[in-house]
Amino acid sequence: GLVSNVWQLLILQVLSGAAIGGITPSLSALLGRYTATGNEGAVYGLDSSIVSAARAVAPLIGALVVGPFGYGAAFAVSSLACFAISIGAARLPIEERQIVSKPT
Repeated sequence: GLVSNVWQLLILQVLSGAAIGGITPSLSALLGRYTATGNEGAVYGLDSSIVSAARAVAPLIGALVVGPFGYGAAFAVSSLACFAISIGAARLPIEERQIVSKPT
């Protein structure tokens, strides 16, 4: 939302893609680690469904924000959403952060 030319936006997009490229496999590894044996397919399927829904809804929300408020507002809203999700996840007790605990 604060870039002044197209090249800055392009560089930030490349950096964002590199970060997501590292987050996605890490998330899959964590899902596998904290899922009980035999339930991996269900958890991976749920993850895939959530990602697909987010890819469908995010552009809609972006368009609804950009129309009345401009392009900068879309970046601000997505930043606030990421910040709120991060705070919410950090406040969860550790045992509730696990998807499904493996039997010990």
